[in-house]
Amino acid sequence: MFRRHRISDGYPLDSVERRRWILTNVPPGGVGAEIGVFRGHFSVAIAEQLQPRKLYLVDPWTKLGESFGYGEISYTNNDMLTTRQALDEVHARMARFEGQIEVEIVEDYGVNFCAELTEPLDWAYLDAVNRPDLVLANLEAIDRVLLPHGRIMGDDWVLDPAHHNAGIMRAVNDFIRSHDYEILTAGYHEQWCLRRTPDYPST
Repeated sequence: MFRRHRISDGYPLDSVERRRWILTNVPPGGVGAEIGVFRGHFSVAIAEQLQPRKLYLVDPWTKLGESFGYGEISYTNNDMLTTRQALDEVHARMARFEGQIEVEIVEDYGVNFCAELTEPLDWAYLDAVNRPDLVLANLEAIDRVLLPHGRIMGDDWVLDPAHHNAGIMRAVNDFIRSHDYEILTAGYHEQWCLRRTPDYPST
């Protein structure tokens, strides 16, 4: 029988604290989405710090199959953590915000979520994919539902071209070259944030 995970099992919780600073680039309140949630550790930090009016938590979870298939790493207890268990953890972690924040957990891919979204976003945090084409597809999907003042934040800004996440930085730079965005900040603990350029039309 699989042992139920404690909050800290296999997950470096100090990484959540190191990432919190990027959230200072968006004002509290509003409507936001975290795309790529996994077990919901950073979701709690987002809810605590930003206190959004509504928070979408988007991840394919069981659409990926029974397991994540990340290989033998501690994050998934050597791939023994099931996608259902991760989803259940998110529900458990976010239960504490009931009555304070409207949380909607969406079991789907980021591009599909954005295509079906019926309200605009003030911000999005992207931590779902590392293939450049998929990163770019997610950024373009977010752009279509983001308010003019909106921000796009994300994880895994890596300068080393040999790193398995190097494609994220390349995709973000490709995106801003073809869209009205600029890098607000990037680099510290692999976080990044984009905003629309100042001359972006507001109407």
